[in-house]
Amino acid sequence: FYSHAFMTASGWVVRVARTEDAADRHAMESRVLPLLAGRLPIAVPQPVRLLGTGPSTRYGAFGYRALAGRLMTERDAHGPGRSAFAASLAEGLAALHATPSEMVADVAMERLRPASFSRLRNSVLPELRKRLTASEWGRVTGWWDRFLADPSLRNFEPVLTHGDVWWENLLVDDGRVTGMIDWEWLSVGDAAWDLASAHQMGDLFAGELWRAYAARRPLDPGAGRAEHRGAVHAGLPRRGLVPAPSDARGPARPSVGGRGRRGLRRDP
Repeated sequence: FYSHAFMTASGWVVRVARTEDAADRHAMESRVLPLLAGRLPIAVPQPVRLLGTGPSTRYGAFGYRALAGRLMTERDAHGPGRSAFAASLAEGLAALHATPSEMVADVAMERLRPASFSRLRNSVLPELRKRLTASEWGRVTGWWDRFLADPSLRNFEPVLTHGDVWWENLLVDDGRVTGMIDWEWLSVGDAAWDLASAHQMGDLFAGELWRAYAARRPLDPGAGRAEHRGAVHAGLPRRGLVPAPSDARGPARPSVGGRGRRGLRRDP
């Protein structure tokens, strides 16, 4: 969405930023991802600057050696190997969230704090107002009003988060998730955001992920605080966040928070 990306014949993934903000995020990735190498049980890119700014690349270009594996698919998330994919992704996310955020204290990156949410609301609503129907606008503003009125949604342990966990940003091989790409939205924020993102891959996969994650890294103390936050991030009713393995309910609801979240997927 914010970059042109292509693969070279020599096995490099090249990303050319389309905006100044995207270029800043690429630069941030090149500083943070090397710090994560070896700390996570899944592979992450190791980007370097390939081109500076110029007539053909206004914002420069970064690239990295392509990681092993293939892109995850909807079939992987919904098929008989779903539990293994969810477990390996949970292992990777738990390790990421356990990485001390102090490691990136001197890196310019998004850090979600209570005031961040009000600024985000004020930045996205004017543009959304131009594009949404009256009904859609009511849903979005209602979501924001509920979010900002609920202090529990702003009470979390800040951790490193990927920010856009879904199958087109995951690499798989031999029945497990082996790599994670597209770290543009890497930030210090709420672990529940990453877990809620998995509802883009369907409720059942997300339920497997939440359970596998909780077995590796304790969620917030207290009755379901993290699940409550995740439900709001995913635009779900609280009871629908972590369906049981046999649950065959319909689609998850799309998130309406306004940070580039894609529509969520229907389980077969």
